[in-house]
Amino acid sequence: MRSLRIGGKRVDAYVYRTDRTLSGDQSGREHDLMWFSVDTGLLLRYHRDSKVTSPSVVGTVGYREIGTMTATELTPRR
Repeated sequence: MRSLRIGGKRVDAYVYRTDRTLSGDQSGREHDLMWFSVDTGLLLRYHRDSKVTSPSVVGTVGYREIGTMTATELTPRR
C-alpha cells in the first residue's frame, strides 16, 4: 500500500502492476502501474510504458508510449 496526495488530501492506495511481453508479428513489452483508492476503489493514477516493434515493407518500425495520468480531485465536477 502507498499514499498519494490528491486534491490536498493524503489518500491510501493499492498499487496494481502488469507486465506483458509481446512476440510474433509485434514484439516488445508493456508495463502498467495503477493506483486505486483503498476506501473507494477510484483510480487515482495510471502510468504506462510501452515499446513495440513490427516488421514492414520498409523495415522494422517502432512505437513508444510513455504517459502518466493523475486525478486532481476526489469528487467529480459537473
